[in-house]
Amino acid sequence: MSRKNIVKFKTFWYCKSVEILKCYGGFMKKIIMMVTILFLCSAVGVYAESDNIKIDKIVLCRNVVDRSPQGAGTSFLTNVGNIFCFTDLSLKKFPAEIFHVWYRGDKEMARVRLEARGKTWRTWSSKSVLASWDGDWRVEIEDIDGNVLATKKFSLVNASEYEQSVY
Repeated sequence: MSRKNIVKFKTFWYCKSVEILKCYGGFMKKIIMMVTILFLCSAVGVYAESDNIKIDKIVLCRNVVDRSPQGAGTSFLTNVGNIFCFTDLSLKKFPAEIFHVWYRGDKEMARVRLEARGKTWRTWSSKSVLASWDGDWRVEIEDIDGNVLATKKFSLVNASEYEQSVY
């Protein structure tokens, strides 16, 4: 390609780029802005974050042994006895308080205050459940101001109905 052709090629692409920006400039700015916002939001993580507390993981389980959740799930039989909510969190400043708020449907069943005393902290609470308390449940994790940082849903299935459907 000769030098003259290269100059024509560069000029052509420059002119086309300017035309495209004139036609789609506002639209392109919006696209770039939306992509930037989505990127920044995805960097925050799966759960909400307060100024100080970031919830890294929530696990509902049947027990906690050696600071590790055991028997994780999102559906449990009503004869399980206790359900544990295990929370892994990060703090910018510590100590800090969080609350595990246990709901059956929309009714608050328990509010458990937990203190985190390190930069990364694992903590848990448990809720005793009666055999008659089947249905949809959730645990909301709140900061000291009552802001919901994360929610984990689960269900309790009536043990006798489950056994009848299996056999």
